Amino acid sequence: MYDSPLLRKPSVHTQTYTSRKAADRRLERDIAAVLLVRNIPDLERLRIEARDGKVLLRGTVRSPFQKKLIATAVGSIKGVIHVVDELKAEPARVETFTERFNIRYGVIASIAASLLVVVLVALYSKESRLPVFPVAGKLLLNNTVAPGAQVIFFPKDGHPDAPRPQGTVDQHGNFTLTTYEPGDGAPLGDYLVTVRWQKVVGKGEDARAVEIIAPEYRSPRTTNLKALIAEQAANRVMLSLQTSRRRSAYGRR
Repeated sequence: MYDSPLLRKPSVHTQTYTSRKAADRRLERDIAAVLLVRNIPDLERLRIEARDGKVLLRGTVRSPFQKKLIATAVGSIKGVIHVVDELKAEPARVETFTERFNIRYGVIASIAASLLVVVLVALYSKESRLPVFPVAGKLLLNNTVAPGAQVIFFPKDGHPDAPRPQGTVDQHGNFTLTTYEPGDGAPLGDYLVTVRWQKVVGKGEDARAVEIIAPEYRSPRTTNLKALIAEQAANRVMLSLQTSRRRSAYGRR
């Protein structure tokens, strides 16, 4: 049996044997944690024994470099006084041409497969798009412009996957719709239109955003704003809102 000086019963001059044993276990756990953080492979092949700050390392590692790396890392840990390195390094091994080829080919094949998936998804997404037709419109609130207001067109059939074209009102009250790309328009069909427009009131800590548009215009379930988008080169939508819904408003082409 190997007679290691680290395995001899520790002195009890400064503290009890039980407390020293507990301290040794903590140090062993600290060493294992450091080696794990440093991504040292095959930790299960290592045996770490600590006694009064002295650490015995046993086991087999992949290379002389790894053997030196482990010993250096353990020696730098707080609480380690001395390292007895009995690690054995496996003989250096040269990869065969077949192994190198398989590794490199596998990486290249993986990258190529990923690129192919991206391309196919992009092509599928573009092919699955609905035809769109240009849409321009004007929105007035109490006969005045509402710059910054957001308009969203909900398909009247209510299909959850159907696109929802939207646009932002400019300083002149005009907007264009976007479905897939900026300003491309909207698919043909009947739409329910919602509008949201917030303004900041107050100053400093008292500042808050206030919704200007009446609640009934903000939801497709309650709005009476409608629009029909036709298969033509230009669709024009006029929207007129009132602070109280005394007047119905319809988009027309």
